[in-house]
Amino acid sequence: MSEGGGGGGGCCRCCCSFIFTSGHRPLHVAKPTHLQTHLLHPRLLIPALNRSDNSTATRNNHTIRFDLKLDNGMKDKGVHYANISLTFFYNSTLPIANFTVPEFYQGHNKNTHRRALVDASGLPWTEARDAVANGSTLSFKVRLATRVKYKIMVWYTKRHS
Repeated sequence: MSEGGGGGGGCCRCCCSFIFTSGHRPLHVAKPTHLQTHLLHPRLLIPALNRSDNSTATRNNHTIRFDLKLDNGMKDKGVHYANISLTFFYNSTLPIANFTVPEFYQGHNKNTHRRALVDASGLPWTEARDAVANGSTLSFKVRLATRVKYKIMVWYTKRHS
């Protein structure tokens, strides 16, 4: 049985075509349609506003300690976060601190914490301490910006904002 120059390709061509087609099909079927990545409210601790410790060292501690929890509830997709930019605001309008969480990968069905200490500046500390001492509630806001891409098996999707 000689293969003529008719360009049939035979078994090898058929097998390669099957592998190529079946290898790409799961990527199209597994496109992320329902994404379940959750950012849980960041926990903030501001030592200078602690009413139970009135020492000079505590009052002069102008830092914010935060704990950012990210929960990936997707059982078949991992998440790659680009740098996470955090901006902290006092009374929702006055920016007081910035911080960048370096990029990282979070596996499927996992949660993670990112904790750090940032220096706050521009916050009217005396006014804020007096308000807390009088039993008032202060308003802080954290703005988060990042881009993510999802890992499905061994492939990554395009980035999403």
